[in-house]
Amino acid sequence: MKRVWNRMAASVAALGAVAVATPMFVGAAGVEDQPNTVTYAVVGDLGIEGTQVSLNELEAAADASGQPLEAVDESGTSPKDQLTAMASDPKWGLVNSWNDKKGRNIYLRYGNGVGWGWNKVKTKHGETQTMIVSATQNYFDRTRTSSSTTSYLYRATVRLWECGLSCTLKDEEILKVIHESKNRKGVITSYCDGRIVCPKWTWDAV
Repeated sequence: MKRVWNRMAASVAALGAVAVATPMFVGAAGVEDQPNTVTYAVVGDLGIEGTQVSLNELEAAADASGQPLEAVDESGTSPKDQLTAMASDPKWGLVNSWNDKKGRNIYLRYGNGVGWGWNKVKTKHGETQTMIVSATQNYFDRTRTSSSTTSYLYRATVRLWECGLSCTLKDEEILKVIHESKNRKGVITSYCDGRIVCPKWTWDAV
């Protein structure tokens, strides 16, 4: 079954916005099945006038305002109930939290040590908390990851200079941080681009 996205209009309220994206599913015979919808909630009017905009326009306005679109869970479990259940799970324990350079919330949780979280970052990639904080507060690029509208990739440059009468650039690393805002999951991973373990000098740089 081929999946074709039809970007539909979004309904925007005065104090909040709800967008409905409608993916159309086309069968082998080319007949469209009933569309499924994905509903997003975002705080603020985002400077949008009227009650109908394209999903592309809503995404751009949300990104510009620093308010990522949050998919509304329609499974019957409220976000509050989900967070209550997660609070009793050790891997969801909060290690640290701060704001990125645009004031957006960043969370660092213990994680499962394999797929995400602080336990993975410190043991596999040899990073410090200060490195992660610095990357989210001094990044040159922040983009959505390819798989999600709530997951962002931060990129920051770390440079090593050797100075005498003048200074010479000796090394450079791109420090990456992937952060998931849905359910406040937080930092998924952080690493130096192209490496498993960041060089020791990067620890001192930040």
